Amino acid sequence: NAKAHCYLPSTKVVPVIFLPGIMGSNLRSKKDKKSIWRIRTSKLGMAVDALGWLFTSGNKRKKLLDPETTETDPTQDVDKNDNESTYFANSRQKRGWGSVLQFSYADPLDKLQKELLVWEQYYNKAKSQGCATADEAEEYFSQESTFKFILDKPLTPEDTNPLSLREAGKYRDLLLPLHAFGYNWLQDNAQSAQDLGKYIDEVLNLYRPKQNGGIGHGLAFEEGHEKVILVTHSMGGLVSRYASELLDTPYKDK
Repeated sequence: NAKAHCYLPSTKVVPVIFLPGIMGSNLRSKKDKKSIWRIRTSKLGMAVDALGWLFTSGNKRKKLLDPETTETDPTQDVDKNDNESTYFANSRQKRGWGSVLQFSYADPLDKLQKELLVWEQYYNKAKSQGCATADEAEEYFSQESTFKFILDKPLTPEDTNPLSLREAGKYRDLLLPLHAFGYNWLQDNAQSAQDLGKYIDEVLNLYRPKQNGGIGHGLAFEEGHEKVILVTHSMGGLVSRYASELLDTPYKDK
């Protein structure tokens, strides 16, 4: 009467896109592609970058930080670049992580991506131990992931239907690759919102087998109803709000 549980990895994708706050995206010159705004993660690099701006005159700063002559720089090196290669064809660099300030966001993005793959972390742990049980999987999810802070707990005094483990379990049916959208924070947010709309379409195409060379199993939506999840910090929320509500073709349905 033994029961065997076969855990199948998630295959369908819902892309997650992070938008940083003001000054949180790397910038470079449109003309010669030289870095203008970037802070490295090493202590020596941070010191050199900070001192460089400290000894730059106001007039030169104004000339360098010109929205007409700058663009987003996606080339900053990313730590643990191939960490999710088991699940996603695209590296962290290709998912845009190098476009945001690593000094500010490298660790938060790494932690967020781990939480988005929390079920896979359990499977890897079980694989290394040579066994797994359904009860252990649920225990790991409810006690080792960020869900432990909200499972079966009312979020407001009026909340009479807190999130259950069974409901949260639907989360493991999805792959959630984390992308980052760096934008030129010197320019009008209206332009950044248009750029975000284009980026959303580009990201969705990365997971359409008909358009990416047959890689993967596709998006977790019917064709024509594809969606992404936006996670924003500070001014990134204004950019995403503009893209959702105020563009000529709003992206609120995506």
